[in-house]
Amino acid sequence: MGLNYSRQGIASQLQLKEQEYTTPDLDTLVGLLSSKLNEHARLLKPAMRDSFKSKSNLF
Repeated sequence: MGLNYSRQGIASQLQLKEQEYTTPDLDTLVGLLSSKLNEHARLLKPAMRDSFKSKSNLF
């Protein structure tokens, strides 16, 4: 067990309330995330994008 396993989750730390969600809610979220990722991907130059392929560990 690691050192951080006993701490509260981020939802608890930020005092987020649980809410029901629907399939259309998830579709909207996925669409927004996909759109933002594609937007940022277009900003990367091919050489920079290719450099990630050779890294076995990014973090």
